[in-house]
Amino acid sequence: MIKLTDIIKEANIGGREFPTLKHRYENISKAAMLWRLRKDLAPITKGFFSDDAWENIRKIWDFFDKMGINYTLKDAYYGNHKHDTTMPPERKRWFFTIDFIDDKGKARIINGQIIAAGAGSVKQPLDRYDIVVTLD
Repeated sequence: MIKLTDIIKEANIGGREFPTLKHRYENISKAAMLWRLRKDLAPITKGFFSDDAWENIRKIWDFFDKMGINYTLKDAYYGNHKHDTTMPPERKRWFFTIDFIDDKGKARIINGQIIAAGAGSVKQPLDRYDIVVTLD
């Protein structure tokens, strides 16, 4: 028996494709979509990460692609505010939307935000980071 966490892990590292899992995100209510996304993204966002290319953030986008989730990146910026240049960046934020048709045939939108919050040194806070995903 294949576990969902194993499938998600495979999908995120570019392993085998699992097209049968795509139905997991079709014809469901917005509440069910939010619950499934939060549950399925949890293994990708647990822990602290240290890389120069936002590898675990890329895994989230790869997961959406592999599962056939229609997302649009709306904005991304460093720091506390995209116009704040007075302090070193302490985080990076990505804002996105997910468009889908729910179980009643109605077009729905989920607004999402990914925050990579610095957990490194005072001089280089983003040398190490953790990830928080919010969906509503």
